[in-house]
Amino acid sequence: MDEDIRQEIEAHLHSLGPFISAMDIVEFLNTPDMCEHLGCDKPMSLWTGQHWLKTMGYCCKREKKGQYSDGHEQEDVVKYQQHVFLPAMAKYGETMRKWNEGGEVITEPNTGRHTIVWFHDESIFYAHDCQKVCWVHDSETV
Repeated sequence: MDEDIRQEIEAHLHSLGPFISAMDIVEFLNTPDMCEHLGCDKPMSLWTGQHWLKTMGYCCKREKKGQYSDGHEQEDVVKYQQHVFLPAMAKYGETMRKWNEGGEVITEPNTGRHTIVWFHDESIFYAHDCQKVCWVHDSETV
């Protein structure tokens, strides 16, 4: 495999993000510029794209199941939580309805307007659920 072409393909794959497919290579190689550079007279096949991925050190792996880790302890995330999110929630808390075992707790002043906050965290667990198998470089993990 030509090293220049290999670098161009790897740069293209990195620009696509973590989920790549053999079809991404096929579409990239079938552009007029690449066909002219490679001197090919017919379009590349999906099998060729898969073969090139294997040659470049990629393998098809099944997505591992396990605990979700989102990096909530990173410095920038903690800074955002402490200096932006929590102060904003405290400000909203002044106009939110409050409840205890006996029912609603009325706080003064009652302006007749309340802030209602809906907490919903299920959406993050369904992101990329359709991705069961993906191409991963040997130096990376799924």
